[in-house]
Amino acid sequence: MPEATEKCAHPRCRCAAPTVGGYCSEFCKNAVNAGEIECKCGHAECK
Repeated sequence: MPEATEKCAHPRCRCAAPTVGGYCSEFCKNAVNAGEIECKCGHAECK
């Protein structure tokens, strides 16, 4: 993952995310587009 500098753009995710792109994972990016409310990215920060 690129250098993390801000919070993931998924509203329920607690992970850091790169400034460019805004999401910590493909899961979060796709979940927001699909209207998924829960974060299930699997990163330790969200467990």
